Amino acid sequence: MYNQCFSAEQKGHLELAGSGYRNAIELLVKDYAINELGYKKEEVVKKKLAASIKAYLPSIDLKQSADIIRILGNDYTHYEQLYAEDTFAILKQYLEIFIKSIETAYLIKHPKIKTQFQEKE
Repeated sequence: MYNQCFSAEQKGHLELAGSGYRNAIELLVKDYAINELGYKKEEVVKKKLAASIKAYLPSIDLKQSADIIRILGNDYTHYEQLYAEDTFAILKQYLEIFIKSIETAYLIKHPKIKTQFQEKE
């Protein structure tokens, strides 16, 4: 989904990319909740994105960045936008922050080599 949004962005289809990135963040939040945090899929899929952000993201940094993406992404799905024009750049900034934060948490939890600090599974 992210790659499709990126392709749309590269072609100048920012409305499509903006709403798509919002959808991509929903998939990432829910996949993270299921695959990394161990929540039941049946529970997670029923929640709206705002509730998922609140319930499943462990830090305020993740919550804040995901919510900004949600809010600005929603603007690209509605007839009237609530926020000033040119919010696409802001959406992309927070999207990159969010993805890097999730990637960092994942890599720390799943190191590519064995360390003395790894939790026993």
